[in-house]
Amino acid sequence: MKFLFISATGDFLPVAKRVKEEGNSVAIWIKSARAKEIELYRGLLSEDEMPATLSKALDRFDYEPDAVIFDHVGQGDLADELRAHGLPVFNGSKIQDRLEDDRYFGLQVMQRAHIKIPITSPRLQSIADARQFMNAHKDIDRWVVKFLGETTSPRSTAIGTPEEIIDELDTLLGEGEGSKFIIQQFVEGVEVSTEIWVCNGNIVYPANATLETKRYLAGDIGINTGCMTSIVWVYEEAEQQIVEEGIGKLAEQLKEWNYNGTLDLNSIVNDDGVFGLEWTPRFGYNAIFALFELFDDEISRILHDAANGELEEIPCRFNEAAYAIRLYTPPAPFTDYLTGDIYERLKDLSEKGEDIKALAEALAKVGIDVSFERGTGNLKSVDLKEVGAGTLVTIPERAPATIWLLDVKERYGKLVTAGMDGIICEVSAARPRLSDAVKACEETVREIHLPGKCWRCDGHLRAFDAAKLAAMGYEVPESVLR
Repeated sequence: MKFLFISATGDFLPVAKRVKEEGNSVAIWIKSARAKEIELYRGLLSEDEMPATLSKALDRFDYEPDAVIFDHVGQGDLADELRAHGLPVFNGSKIQDRLEDDRYFGLQVMQRAHIKIPITSPRLQSIADARQFMNAHKDIDRWVVKFLGETTSPRSTAIGTPEEIIDELDTLLGEGEGSKFIIQQFVEGVEVSTEIWVCNGNIVYPANATLETKRYLAGDIGINTGCMTSIVWVYEEAEQQIVEEGIGKLAEQLKEWNYNGTLDLNSIVNDDGVFGLEWTPRFGYNAIFALFELFDDEISRILHDAANGELEEIPCRFNEAAYAIRLYTPPAPFTDYLTGDIYERLKDLSEKGEDIKALAEALAKVGIDVSFERGTGNLKSVDLKEVGAGTLVTIPERAPATIWLLDVKERYGKLVTAGMDGIICEVSAARPRLSDAVKACEETVREIHLPGKCWRCDGHLRAFDAAKLAAMGYEVPESVLR
């Protein structure tokens, strides 16, 4: 079979490598200019796998690939255009882009489908609007502020009292004038994601669930990176309470959209039911690597059938639980969106007469380069270093868990780190007992030699939330609770 993977920045390319190892022809095209510049993945895939243009990638298969897979949102126009030309495409569409980028629209979709949501403001643009909305609900003492738009960063969500929310808005609005946001009631409960795969508007079972850790350091300390660990399981029966109260209510809308891809509902579950928070209309990272551990068929076969609308059921092992760990190296979790903010803050301090040289030295130690103009000594720029460029990565030949290589390439026959985001690899495993899957992943991470490697060692504690779900009457496989 012939697969074309269209990637935003390379997140899904370890899967492209697996698909190739399963005996298929693979072409990839990465949108990110930076990923092309550092020759991301050369050495893991041969050089001719990295065409300069999408046209060249399609030309390799005479413009007739057997499956086209999009790994992220943001290219919905392109995905829909390829569908219009008759190509079999999975994930990627304009509706997916809108669900991801416009959280308020996503909440409106939930309301129309009669999925419960917390008390939520309309789109807001000022602190005065936020204060007025919260004052109208004085009985609520904790709120969440979420910024809207495709450039939202991990800093775009904040939780706190009304006073703390106002302070946070004062900072964040100062960094992006005209930003739109919503204010939402903070709801206590278990945060869990429920994912379905959809082919030509029809839900393909089984559904799966994820309990993840999002913050960089153990104990939920540090910046929100999106995901550091994931616990994943699949539901053996199609009729599940958590599905019927949540994402399953969207079935008719999915048919109307002729949706073709994965869709995840991030929710809070408590004794009052399932409260929708936001959608993830794409592959979820790093949960997708854990989910693949539960597949009972080749990944290539499942992706091919999904793209061609032929997937009627996802073959999975129901008696196992899966776990995934993300492995970083500094300057992670810093990413490009922070450099402009740091530059403006340092510039402001410098204009106030502060000596910022000591701050520059401290930032250099965590991978952020601050440069000054020759002669004047004025602040020139703030940039991220290449992550550990030239640092040797030693991967064990045999390990108890799967290693999904990310930002590495081959130089002189050795794997070295590359790239800007600091994600080196994902490690995943599935076992009849979650505790054994966690052990396999952690043992594998320890065997990967990489100076300064960072990873969360407490993601397994989210299994306590699985027990809470079970206590509320929601089905959780025994494998997750052991």
